[in-house]
Amino acid sequence: MTTSWSRARLRPDLLTTLTTFAFATLGYVAGMFSVRPTVQTLRKFSDHPIW
Repeated sequence: MTTSWSRARLRPDLLTTLTTFAFATLGYVAGMFSVRPTVQTLRKFSDHPIW
């Protein structure tokens, strides 16, 4: 009796999950390639002894 209600509920949940996954993947890729600091910036702001 509640199959139509559960099917109608499943589709938005799946869409929300896929949308969240897509945004998370996009943010991860942007962080890997666009927001990557240069070696000069790392040397300037780091107190690590390797620099």
